[in-house]
Amino acid sequence: MHFLCLVLAGVAAYDLKQAFVQQEKEARLQIENTNFLIGEWMKGAFVAADYILRDIVSTVPVSALEFPATDPVDHAEITRYIDAKRKTFPNAIGVGLNDGHCIVTHTLTRVGYDASHREWCRVPMTTPGMQTYVSNMFISHDGQPMVIQSRRFPGEAFTGLAAIGVSLDFFSNWISGISTSASGIVAIVDRNMTLLARKPAVPSALGKVVVDPVVKAFLESDETIRSQRLASPVDGVPRLYSIRKIENLPFAVVVGLADKEWQAGWIQRLWLTATGLVIVWLLAAFALRSYWAQLNNFEQLKIARDELEHLSITDSLTGLANRRRFEDVLAAEYLRLRRDKAFLSIVMVDIDFFKLYNDNYGHVEGDRCLAAVGHAIQGPSGDRKIWRPVMAGKSSVAFCPIPIKWRQGLWQKISGRRLRP
Repeated sequence: MHFLCLVLAGVAAYDLKQAFVQQEKEARLQIENTNFLIGEWMKGAFVAADYILRDIVSTVPVSALEFPATDPVDHAEITRYIDAKRKTFPNAIGVGLNDGHCIVTHTLTRVGYDASHREWCRVPMTTPGMQTYVSNMFISHDGQPMVIQSRRFPGEAFTGLAAIGVSLDFFSNWISGISTSASGIVAIVDRNMTLLARKPAVPSALGKVVVDPVVKAFLESDETIRSQRLASPVDGVPRLYSIRKIENLPFAVVVGLADKEWQAGWIQRLWLTATGLVIVWLLAAFALRSYWAQLNNFEQLKIARDELEHLSITDSLTGLANRRRFEDVLAAEYLRLRRDKAFLSIVMVDIDFFKLYNDNYGHVEGDRCLAAVGHAIQGPSGDRKIWRPVMAGKSSVAFCPIPIKWRQGLWQKISGRRLRP
């Protein structure tokens, strides 16, 4: 029974382990799919932004990229044109043109600004063959956090570029439409570990560097996707995360599903299994207890039956077998000795003058005399297989399946025993 309970516990543990692995596998697939869709949407959005920049660099002549402007009318017309293009892209907060030295030549805010130290201009300017580039988040000269996508003007040499800047609302709006669970999260970070967007929103954390060694190690690695369980550095909730780098963009999408949510079904199964095991163990314990109680009752019944059987075939005074036993033994011995072709000796013992003894000394002494005679008859041989005494009133009979030549010696041994009243 204990072994069966252990087997059931082992099977249940294995089943729970497999169920947990399967539940985690399904949760990973769910968040990886969500992550993939967000990444593809963002790639599509920046492709759309690049089409705007393509129109600009194919329309504006490189000769117009000069500061200070020599033709104010033409300069104003180009500025209006690029700003109209900006308005066609959601959450675009600025657009500008830079010459071959990264000096801002056209924009609605500040022209003449040297952006050669800015990532969005420096990288395309110093990387031959690079046509378009999307920067990590930075703070503009007027204090706005933004991301800029730039495209160089056509030509082998770097002659200038067009750039469009988007606010962090661009990323927040993208993920706001993503369905998440109560404790699930969706976040976007750049390669500098700066938090660009998060759902549920944490406004105080946006635009700030997230301290997370795991995500940092992933961004610095050659991996493109990773799934891992860890506690959030923002709210401390343990989750299963999928982190994916967006191809050709300096961003990574993080999708997290809280452990308590994706494990909810498994935890329910755990409780049901544990409850079932407890019930089975209790039933097993009850059954085992009942079984042992029955065994104990059977043993007691056997003892009582054996005692009753012994009493039914035994003379209570002398301890010798009674008449009923005499008849059973006689029949059995006859059949056995007939089969073995052996002899059966019957010794009959009668107590002389017992009635006078009993009348003279009383029934108590008479009973003692009968008990002493019975004891004497039981004692001549230690082997009950060859000596089976039977008591009937004041007479005794003994069966002796022994050779004839031994009978006289055995009888003399009985006769020589002295009895004390």
